Amino acid sequence: MRKAGIYQTAFVLCLSSACAASETIDWQSHFSAQGRYGVKEYNDASPLSPNRYSPATRAGVDTDVMFSSQFFYQDNLQGFIGVASGWEHENHTDNRLTRLLEGGVTLMNTEQTQRLTAGKVYLRWSQDSVYHPIDIFGRYTQPKSTLGVNRMDDFQREGAPMLRWQASSDSGDFDLVLAKAEDEQGWGNAQQAALRGLWQLDDIEGSLLAEKTSSKRPRWGATLSQGIGEQWTLYSEYLLSGDRDIPQLTQVSPAIPIDEEAQLPALYRNRQDPRQHNWQKMLLTLRYTLQKGGSLEGSFYYNGHGMNRDEWNQWVDVQHSSARTLTNPRLQQVLGQGNPWVGTLGSSAQLMQNFYLRRYYASVRFDSIERFTQGGVEVNLIYGLEDNSVSLWTEGRYPLSTHITAKPFILLQTTSQGEGAISPVRSMVGINFSYDFDF
Repeated sequence: MRKAGIYQTAFVLCLSSACAASETIDWQSHFSAQGRYGVKEYNDASPLSPNRYSPATRAGVDTDVMFSSQFFYQDNLQGFIGVASGWEHENHTDNRLTRLLEGGVTLMNTEQTQRLTAGKVYLRWSQDSVYHPIDIFGRYTQPKSTLGVNRMDDFQREGAPMLRWQASSDSGDFDLVLAKAEDEQGWGNAQQAALRGLWQLDDIEGSLLAEKTSSKRPRWGATLSQGIGEQWTLYSEYLLSGDRDIPQLTQVSPAIPIDEEAQLPALYRNRQDPRQHNWQKMLLTLRYTLQKGGSLEGSFYYNGHGMNRDEWNQWVDVQHSSARTLTNPRLQQVLGQGNPWVGTLGSSAQLMQNFYLRRYYASVRFDSIERFTQGGVEVNLIYGLEDNSVSLWTEGRYPLSTHITAKPFILLQTTSQGEGAISPVRSMVGINFSYDFDF
């Protein structure tokens, strides 16, 4: 756990202890735990799969626990904390991680129209269920994750250290954020400042966003939500950025012949695109609320930061040439002091996990919510319009008791062409048991 997280946790706990003796304090806590068993089938055609072009099926077990708590002191002070700890076992390897998801204090006036929050805060501004162009703080796993990581949930969401001021009035709501967060590629820390205004008129809700990250150009965003009758909602997001999320590949050394039948391939590195272009992301979602509960959504997503056909083909070629250095016995002696191509594969796998790499996507989502008497189901189908790749995530929810829920899940991904052909995971199936308790 990072040092900043330890300081924040200690501060919140000390403040909580000081107020505990007061009769005016209102304390609320929540405990969650989940255990998951899943089987992943890796893509034998992918250079990013663990065994590089070798078929593999691996069973994995992981458990997570999360404790969250908040207190309210009179009408002017609120404290909150959330901690998650997880253990994962796969392929005879154990991984453990404990994280401070959020923690801090909020000061507010009696009318609660002015709020000042300091600490580690999870902040989400997007209202969409699949794509989130304007969520610019922190990073969480996408539902389409080509690495087969479980879809985003409370155990994955992690806040950023920030100072946040919120104001509400009859004319609208305002949000000012000063934050320290990872940059878009996760290669270090960046200072961020953002200002957001939100307004509502009858069935129309809109917002405007301005953001600046250190060493990068500003970003501008907007959202618009329009109710159509009693059951339909049209929702859209727009983000304009002077810098591209997806880095370009640039050659740092040419191919080097070793003998007549083998050569070291050219070595590439990621770098930001130097062209001074404006990059856009646009989302359009039509949501239908069913009369008996549940919702059905259809979305179109234009990701201007993604790769065009030529960039994509180059990126795929670089992954294959890098992976072949690991499987060519003629190169083992030459690479005995280290293999720089491994780093290329690692950063590419991270890129696939955290970003949509192409430009055009469509999706259909169904969530039964409370439609069924016993349990529910959620289905996400994401279609790549440029390469005809398909990713399907389905999860069921069946309550076994008041506090325990069983959640069987399955992820399927086409691997014959396009983005699915290079993704490491072909399928994943398993079951998740969760336990929730409030006290």
